[in-house]
Amino acid sequence: MLNDRGLYLTNSDLIKSFLIGKIQIKNENDKKLRKQKKDHFMDDWKVFENHANHTEISMNDLFVMYKYYLLAQNPKKSLYDDLVIKLKDKDPNNVIVDIKEFLTNYKTKLYDKDDKLIYSFWYLRWGMYWKGILLTALTENYSKHQEFAKVLRRYYYLNWIARFTLTKIKQTSFNHIKWIKEKKLLTEIENELNKNLIQNSTVNRPVDNLN
Repeated sequence: MLNDRGLYLTNSDLIKSFLIGKIQIKNENDKKLRKQKKDHFMDDWKVFENHANHTEISMNDLFVMYKYYLLAQNPKKSLYDDLVIKLKDKDPNNVIVDIKEFLTNYKTKLYDKDDKLIYSFWYLRWGMYWKGILLTALTENYSKHQEFAKVLRRYYYLNWIARFTLTKIKQTSFNHIKWIKEKKLLTEIENELNKNLIQNSTVNRPVDNLN
């Protein structure tokens, strides 16, 4: 299936079509209201696209991180299917406002942020995960965001130097998102991560590798 530019539909195209369809169904008997809501949606979507165009991230990857944020667990289905399930009962205009805020946080507080702590993350692999976690903390207004970022950085760098693969950190990454949304105390998160590091001998491996 092709979009209006003659290109194959992307996940963002499909999600956009799904949300616009919800506006039409919800307001099927009021053409004026439906047009107003649709125009408002398209204005927000253009802002969303403009923000995405001024970062290095694709809209598809942004939606992946947004899905991680919504699910707070390892996805079981495709990007489109998971988002349809999570968004089917929500007002589409509220959804696009939330997504726009999510991307604005990414652009202003991660991508454009002039901060040594944030810079240090960009050397790491597994970007979709640490970015998704930091965005969750920003979106949820986690009270100790800076302190949490330092704890997260330590965990990721230790696993990187230990030469672990994505498989090793994937579930714990989703746990980070879940813990933040549950408003766990930073000390509780640190305790969970220390258990994980001890269980996997993560600290010993970097020392051996550096030697």
